[in-house]
Parts: sequence; structure tokens; C-alpha cells
Amino acid sequence: LTIVLLGILIFSSSKIVKHEVDLDKNKKVIEKTKEFIDKDKVDFKGLKEKNPDTIGYIRVNNTNIEYVVVQTSNNDYYLNHNFNKDKNIAGWIFIDYRNNLDELNRNTIIYGHNIINDLMFSTLRYTLNSSWYNNPDNLDITLNTPSKQLKARIFSVYVIEDTNDYLYVNFGDEDYTN
Repeated sequence: LTIVLLGILIFSSSKIVKHEVDLDKNKKVIEKTKEFIDKDKVDFKGLKEKNPDTIGYIRVNNTNIEYVVVQTSNNDYYLNHNFNKDKNIAGWIFIDYRNNLDELNRNTIIYGHNIINDLMFSTLRYTLNSSWYNNPDNLDITLNTPSKQLKARIFSVYVIEDTNDYLYVNFGDEDYTN
């Protein structure tokens, strides 16, 4: 029993250390990508040289969400790879492979992990605080692409149970209205 418990302890400890190392690596990658951003001006040419999957840059006011956004041919790769395409538990911020930022689908899905250390989309939890959503300055989301600068205004924030309803990117008019 002692050997089994010792094995579990060693395994668990190695997972915790790997998690912390990955988070630290992603913090460094994030800092490197910020070298390509000056306020709302984004050097997409430079970013695409680093990672050709680069398609945008997202910022949500008064959160830590300020990331280069990538897109690839599936929704699995960036779940566990960072901007440098290194395997990483924190993954990266990416847009659903079915979305097209040039044409803007009626539902653009942007994925990111909810990492505890204020990385990726973890600071979205702030949006549930009345002090956050009652501040009009917080309600703007900026999404820059190589061809345009998009602004969205948050009009609703809520938590729902697990569902797949959000996974649709193309709706007919009636379905979209519903």
C-alpha cells in the first residue's frame, strides 16, 4: 500500500510540476507576442512569420485577455499547443475552424482554457461581477484581423449548464433570431 501511495504521490507531483512549467512557458510566449502589438496596432506580418496560423488579436477591457488568436483545420490542436506550436497544457486562444473572420459568421466561436493563473480566458470570471459589467468601459471587445479592426459590445453575461448549442456557426434567419 505504501508503494502504491508513493507512486501516486510521485505521479501527481510530476503532473503539478509539468503544469506549472507549461504555465511559465506560456507566460514567456505571451510576452514575446506582445512585442508585435502597439495599442491597437498589430504587426500581423511579424506574427505570421512566427506562426502562420495567426488570424487575429483579441482584447477584452479590464481583463487579462489580450492575445494573438490562431486558427487551424481543427478544434483540437491548440487545446494543448501554444502559439509557438509547442505542446503545452494551457493551449492557446483560437477560433473555431469553421469560422471565417473575413466574412464574419453570425456566431464566431473563440476558444481558450480557463486556467487558474490569470492566463487565457480565466479572467472572464470578472465579467460576472456587477462592478465589472456595470462599467461601460469594460463592455468593449476588440478583435483585430489583418484586414479590419472589429469592435463588439457585450450586452449579456451569464453562466449556463454544459451544452453544445453554441457550436453552430451558420444559422438561418429564424434559427438565429431564436
